[in-house]
Amino acid sequence: MNRITRKLLSLPALKAHKSTIFLLHGLGDIGRSYFPIAEYLRNKLPNSKFVMPTAGKIPVTLNMGIPMNAWYDIETLKSRDTKEPKYLESSAKSLIRLMESESKLFEKDVDPQFVFAGFSQGAALSFFTAMRRCERKIAAVAMLSGYLIKQQGIEKDLCGINKETPVLMCHGDSDPVVLTEWGKSSYEKLKKLGVNVKFNLYNGLQHSIVLKELDDLGSWLAQILNQKKK
Repeated sequence: MNRITRKLLSLPALKAHKSTIFLLHGLGDIGRSYFPIAEYLRNKLPNSKFVMPTAGKIPVTLNMGIPMNAWYDIETLKSRDTKEPKYLESSAKSLIRLMESESKLFEKDVDPQFVFAGFSQGAALSFFTAMRRCERKIAAVAMLSGYLIKQQGIEKDLCGINKETPVLMCHGDSDPVVLTEWGKSSYEKLKKLGVNVKFNLYNGLQHSIVLKELDDLGSWLAQILNQKKK
């Protein structure tokens, strides 16, 4: 099952294409909402192409079963770190297929780099796909207002090839949707597992994205991907 809609939005690299960054939206959103974010980050990452897929609509329990754009089902606003939600695996498989298609678009002399980054539900899926299901080396994972989904069994299914992949978690200290304590506990869990993870906390930030966060993300990725401003 392909969980990505046919209309795939992307933004080309300003310079030679060396990496592709997948930006994954949150619950009820669409890829186009992240186009301004991609434009902003591209100034710091001129060798990166940005791909902003949109999740197909599914019945969401939290939304009284009414279909909406979602990567997987969410039943409650309470902690969701143990149970495996419907459509999680199929969404991860769809993203991996998308990445394999993107890998064929690089010049033959380029060793492609891939980054998964997302907000809220997209953040949870970014980590799950890159670190627990992907057999290709991933350069970095960024989780904005995110959390670990389906923590049960994580010790066994962390992908060996990506065990050392750097992970950045950014979270507001006033988030009423994905609680700050969920982000912190996810960070502590990853630290105990030996994941190369960093946690940034933003004063007064609720469930949204701010420029300071994007500046930090851009600088972090530029260092990892060895890119300089245009």
